[in-house]
Amino acid sequence: MQLNHSHPKLNFVKLYSLYASFVAADTFAWSLGYLYFYKQGIPFEWLFIFLLIIFGTIYLLVINSSKYNIRNMLLFSFSTRIFVLLLLSISFTKLLFYVIALLQGIAIFAYWVAFNTMYFRIPNNKNRAFLTAVYFLIFPFLGLILPTFAGSIAERYGYSLLFLTGAIVMLIPLILSFYIPSIEIKFDAHSAAVRHKKVKTLLILQGIYESVPLGAIPVFILLFIKSELNLGLFLSYLSLAAIIGSLIIAKLSDKYHSRKIFIYPLTILLAILTILLGLNSDNIYMFILLSGILSTIGVLVAPFFITIIFDSYKNITEAVIAREAMLSLGRFIGVLIILVSFSLLRTSSYAFIAIGLITLLYPYLVWKHKIYKK
Repeated sequence: MQLNHSHPKLNFVKLYSLYASFVAADTFAWSLGYLYFYKQGIPFEWLFIFLLIIFGTIYLLVINSSKYNIRNMLLFSFSTRIFVLLLLSISFTKLLFYVIALLQGIAIFAYWVAFNTMYFRIPNNKNRAFLTAVYFLIFPFLGLILPTFAGSIAERYGYSLLFLTGAIVMLIPLILSFYIPSIEIKFDAHSAAVRHKKVKTLLILQGIYESVPLGAIPVFILLFIKSELNLGLFLSYLSLAAIIGSLIIAKLSDKYHSRKIFIYPLTILLAILTILLGLNSDNIYMFILLSGILSTIGVLVAPFFITIIFDSYKNITEAVIAREAMLSLGRFIGVLIILVSFSLLRTSSYAFIAIGLITLLYPYLVWKHKIYKK
């Protein structure tokens, strides 16, 4: 079933209000999640197992799905997230740690598949660049303030209030979900995931790289920072770097009217910076500096990462399904590399270096398969 485009502005306002309120609640509630678990006695290895459960759950759910109702998925996702935050605000046990990982994986699957299916049906050729830009910008802009605020709350009043407040704020997107159209989507997940094998490989490689900003950096920064407020400041710093990146890409797009010419240097730079992180992983100043630069470059390259999918798939639902499945598989592989490397060698260095070298395959395959000819 296709989304009615007769009122794209109305659809955009509804969806973006839901999106912004969700990102705000999630950023506030979970910015300090790894630090909280670490202070509860959870070792680094378990934090990566937590991520493996999340990404593995998302992949299995996506690849074994065939239909869903968008409104019901959103309602389920936000209800599950509120339940998890309420659990954390009351108590914590190590068994609960794994239950939360499973519930988070289910909730992430339910939200992003449903939301992206709706959101990327709205753009046309005239406004696609704008809608893609605002899609990515919400994270760094909210991330500029909320992690530091969350750190201040947790340090002064404790994590229970932080999680409880996050649950209350999460009620906003839950309520807004009732105003989203009840649309049933049907698809063949396996067929969608393998339809474009070249793009499938690129998505897996992207996912492997993304295990660095999603997992390695937020976890390994705990080797240096153990204060809630300081961690919040660090995460806000990463968001500021990302905002700078978004301003740069906007300027470059206006000047050259194309982002395609930047994909090779940007992805090579991502790989080199990741390798440099590995070579400097025991130096807090270099770690913070390189993480910030990586955040800037990550925003520069993000629009290309998403454009390549929707340029390859005519069917929006198939594009979303393929993207979510292959990204989750790639992230799972990336986190597994980090876990094995850290467990065996007791250092983060080799994980960063290995993923950086793997990331170099991305620009090579884009060139080899002539994904972008211009």
